Amino acid sequence: MEPPVDDPTSNTMWLRERDPPNENNQEQLQSKKMRRKNEQKRTEANKDRRQILVTCNYGNGGCQHTCDDTDTGPVCGCHQKYALHSDGRTCIEKDEAAIESSEYNATSVADVDKRVKRRLLMETCAVNNGGCDRTCKDTATGVRCSCPVGFTLQPDGKTCK
Repeated sequence: MEPPVDDPTSNTMWLRERDPPNENNQEQLQSKKMRRKNEQKRTEANKDRRQILVTCNYGNGGCQHTCDDTDTGPVCGCHQKYALHSDGRTCIEKDEAAIESSEYNATSVADVDKRVKRRLLMETCAVNNGGCDRTCKDTATGVRCSCPVGFTLQPDGKTCK
C-alpha cells in the first residue's frame, strides 16, 4: 500500500513509493516541507487578523455610542445623559434607565403609586402633543420634543424651524 501523498495532520509531504530516491526527490521533499510551514504561518496570521477585526475600528465594536479597545476586546460606553443597557452595547436615557430598573425592583405598591401620581401630574404627549411643534416622546421626567430631518429644535425645546 502506498503512503499518502499529502498528510494534512503532519508537517511532512510524502513522495510516492514508486519515485526512486535521488537528490531531486530530496529537494522536492524539502521544498514541500517549506511550503507546508509557510502555509501554517499564513493560517496562524489569518487567525490573528480575524481576532483583531473585533475592535472599535470596525462597526464601533458593536457599541451604540463610545468604544474603547482593551486587551479583552471592545468596551462600550455612553454619552453623558445615557446609561449602558444590560446588553453592554446599547445606551438608554438615564431617566428611562431608572424606570427600567425600578419596574423590576419595585419594593412596594406605595413606591409605584408615587411614580404613577407624579407621572399623571406631568405634561404628557397625549395632551396637546405635549406642547411640541412636531414629534413628542413621553419620558419619566416629562415630554421630549424633536424635529424631522431638515428642521431644528429651537431653544424653547418645543418649536421646530
